Amino acid sequence: MIELGADGRLLFTPAEEVKSLRKESITFADISLDKAFEIPIPDEWSGLVEIEARLLVAESAGIKFLYGSEEAVLTWNRNTGELLLDTSRGSLPSEGAGGTHGARLPLAGGELLNLRVFLDRSVIEVFANGGTCLTSRVYPSNPAGIKAEIFSCGGGDLKLLTAWKMSPVWQM
Repeated sequence: MIELGADGRLLFTPAEEVKSLRKESITFADISLDKAFEIPIPDEWSGLVEIEARLLVAESAGIKFLYGSEEAVLTWNRNTGELLLDTSRGSLPSEGAGGTHGARLPLAGGELLNLRVFLDRSVIEVFANGGTCLTSRVYPSNPAGIKAEIFSCGGGDLKLLTAWKMSPVWQM
């Protein structure tokens, strides 16, 4: 959905109907990010996953998506106020390299980083803090075998994370 915010910015949010595609889920709360936290995504979820995370970040944090030997990295940095999605290593070499793109996302001190991430075999779609959206394509060798881990530099806390297996959109 696209709306015009009170400050004149365009705000991007997932359509509410997407929630009807959610199936079984896993939830974690109150985890210190002194070291990376692996999100145990079951292999049988076949690369169709939604991740919703709320993080308290000191300096920077993000999610690394691992597809066998390929990876894509989502990072938010407090100092620059930027959210970046790097897919330069997210595809097989024969499929071409991705790149890095991003958006401004300044947060006040103590404000949570709220992420909703959709993984659909070859698409990564990120919605952050009720308005920012990044989308990219990846062409991994094994899109069904996705792994993900949340990381932080300078400390942080994972306040809440829920991951859902998703049904294909054509089943809506």
